[in-house]
Amino acid sequence: MMRRCALAGVVLLAVCGAAARGGAQPPEPPRFKASVDVTSVDVVVVDGNGTPLAGLAPEDFVVRVDGQARRVVTAEWVSLLPPPAPQAAPVPDGYTSNQVGAGGRLVVLAIDQPSVAFTASGTLARTASAFIDTLTPSDRIAVVGFGQGAGATGFLADFARAKQAASRMTGQKETGTSLTFSLAASEALAVLRGDRSTFDFVVRRECADGLQSDGAAQCPNQVEAELRQLGQQARQQARATMDALDGLVSALKFIDAPKTIVLLSEGFADENGQGRANEVAAKAAAARASLYVLQLEGDSADLMGPHRQQTLRDDRLARTDALKTLAEAARGDVFRVLGNGDAAFKRISAELAGYYLLGLESSPRDRDGKAHPIRVDVSRRGAVVRARRQILDVAAEHRTPQQVVAAGLSSPMPLAGLPLRVGTFGLQGPEHDRVQMLIHVEVGDDYSASRPVSMGYAIFDDAGQTLDQRRFDNRLEPVMAGVPSALQATIGASLPPGEYTLRLVAAEGDRAGSVDHRFRAKLETSGAVTLSELMVGGPVSPRESLVPTVGHTVNFGSLHGYLEAYGPMAEAVTVKYEIAKDRTGAALIVEDVPGQLAGDDRMIFSRVLRVSQLPAGGYILRAQVSAAAKPLRTLSRAFEIAPPAVFMASADGAASSAAPDLFLPVNEQTFARPFPKDEALKPDVLNVFLERVPPNTRSAFDAGVAAATTGNYAAAEGRFKAAIKPEVDSTAAIAYVGVTLAARDRDAEAAGAWQTALIDGTDIPQLYDWLAQALLRTRSLPEARAILEEANGRWPADARFLGPLASLYATFGKGREAVRLLELYVDHRPEDIESARLAVEWMYQVHAAGSVVHSRAEDTKLARVWAARYGNGPQQALVKQWLEFVER
Repeated sequence: MMRRCALAGVVLLAVCGAAARGGAQPPEPPRFKASVDVTSVDVVVVDGNGTPLAGLAPEDFVVRVDGQARRVVTAEWVSLLPPPAPQAAPVPDGYTSNQVGAGGRLVVLAIDQPSVAFTASGTLARTASAFIDTLTPSDRIAVVGFGQGAGATGFLADFARAKQAASRMTGQKETGTSLTFSLAASEALAVLRGDRSTFDFVVRRECADGLQSDGAAQCPNQVEAELRQLGQQARQQARATMDALDGLVSALKFIDAPKTIVLLSEGFADENGQGRANEVAAKAAAARASLYVLQLEGDSADLMGPHRQQTLRDDRLARTDALKTLAEAARGDVFRVLGNGDAAFKRISAELAGYYLLGLESSPRDRDGKAHPIRVDVSRRGAVVRARRQILDVAAEHRTPQQVVAAGLSSPMPLAGLPLRVGTFGLQGPEHDRVQMLIHVEVGDDYSASRPVSMGYAIFDDAGQTLDQRRFDNRLEPVMAGVPSALQATIGASLPPGEYTLRLVAAEGDRAGSVDHRFRAKLETSGAVTLSELMVGGPVSPRESLVPTVGHTVNFGSLHGYLEAYGPMAEAVTVKYEIAKDRTGAALIVEDVPGQLAGDDRMIFSRVLRVSQLPAGGYILRAQVSAAAKPLRTLSRAFEIAPPAVFMASADGAASSAAPDLFLPVNEQTFARPFPKDEALKPDVLNVFLERVPPNTRSAFDAGVAAATTGNYAAAEGRFKAAIKPEVDSTAAIAYVGVTLAARDRDAEAAGAWQTALIDGTDIPQLYDWLAQALLRTRSLPEARAILEEANGRWPADARFLGPLASLYATFGKGREAVRLLELYVDHRPEDIESARLAVEWMYQVHAAGSVVHSRAEDTKLARVWAARYGNGPQQALVKQWLEFVER
């Protein structure tokens, strides 16, 4: 939607942001590599038909600065018609981004409404539409209106939308229909400046016509009154146009690319002449912008009584002179729109093909902050040169991020310097007649640590009224520290149901971005049940699962699905989550989601689903909603699983000193297997230790076993400690002290006991198994890996060590070694179909990373064997998908 704004809003373009360096801009101009310091000057050189003259060399240019000849060091042609570039990644459903695909020229169609009569609005719209039709598909156009209630768009590749925006703009010129004399605006301005000779001339001309025969004595006073009225109107019109143009070129300075402004105007009489034109031209040079004018053939008859031809010509000439002074100072020209305007459109289009960037040998005066007149000539017959009238070294204007945000909220022109992606999601807030909107913002795309960001938003209804506006400073975090990603923010707004436009602005460092996002505030109702929108995100802490997580991209293997139900039937609602490749595809993951009551008539259906086994790419989360066993509806939300992170912390939490090899997904429960306390009391296990118990401590050890058998582990701990004697082998007693501690979830102490028992018990594999499990449960992964590697070296065929060690290798980035260990484990445990499923998944992950375990043929053969062993297990659809990938 194109938001309507007052003239002040357009003028505030002057403070709209920081440098735009996004993919939406054409390539930067070449950087000079010369042996002398150079000053750059941009110049257009065309023939009489407007066709650019190619192949010019430095010696073809003659340049004078302050009247003195200046050596041209380089002359490089810069094309504004680059070949088509790949489009930016598509924006997910429900989101809006300010990063559009790469394109060609940036053109601003500025519509000077104050200079055009309302009766010419149709001509204005037709001319704007016809000009837009001359652009190429790679171009992008912004439509900006000058005047009261003017609108504006960002740079659009959607030309139909640009035409629609232009069609809404109408002429606003104040007419002098009440005037009785034939007066020119140039005459009126001269009289306002105190030019008595012009006043006397007009009085003699107008009062001698006999039109005031009944009041000839009053004629001079009437002429003066009408001259002052007309002069004030002309001044206001000129000021409105020049102020808006000044603001526009100031704003365009923050988009770091060449730009062309095409001003659609009837013209205006400007008493400030060259001075104000030079001011605007200097800002246009700083913005790397040129100015062309399409002059409509306006009729000044509405300002004239008898319509004398001379005053008509004088008025038209004054308007044209003002436009020409302005355009030529800003490296452009004026073209009159005659007939259908086709000739003028073609001429401007030809001249926008490119320009020459001249490198002049610098002078110290170039950096003195003053304007210096410049003249550029070309020694080619018939050459037409478009060059700026002066050069000025303009220092960059500094603005704080807070100022950038405030200005961006007022400006109708979006910024693309900082990538932004915005999505909105609705749920019921405290006020049942309003919708609570969660606004999810992704800022940038390559932050690995938190950054301070200034943000602000404004929400407009369809009438352009501001319903909510906020500004704030936050330190935003990436998805995870150390992993490059967008900075994440979620903010809220409460709104009545309806259609709205959100304008969000963010500034980080010297980059700024803004985006306009269209959304609907509405909840879905099915019978007596009202539903929030289905939301997805991830990762999320289990402690935060009752708070919505929003975001399209899911990282680190966990997806958080969130849905709320409201109404008297809310407690009867049941929800099942399904993950599929598309909206109608077979479910790859299915989980029933129990509801949690949260206040009167409100149920929360929140679930964290493990998706690390799914290949990176796009998926759909479906929520099958039923009430009292009757299906209500199915909600869906698209999401994307991100590829593995570029950087990953080591398993012990410290940064890895070397690049990881290949990480494979591991179920967290693998490292949280509870201690098998009953297994420790089984005869085959217990007998191994009884053989090590000395006779003089056997009674105390047996008493410990008896207490442990009844579940009295505290008493058992005391009995086993009594069996520990420094003068005898106490390995068994120390080991079972560890058993009593682990049985009471005191894993760290148990690990200490078992490590002590290993001093003399390195021949007991059970000690290694128990110790490794305790270390895994306490997340002492490097220590667990060392114990398991030692055990595997002693007992290479013992499956107890193969599985956990494979999982640790997968966690530490030793992916291929992990698959080889799991291969041995599956061979020793053919009944463990879950390990067969994991083996297929890991083989898929290795091949997806562009690697192999043995060879492609052998890997494929193994994957087929494991998939067949898994058979019709509950995740057969996933296993089939992985196998097909390996086979391809």
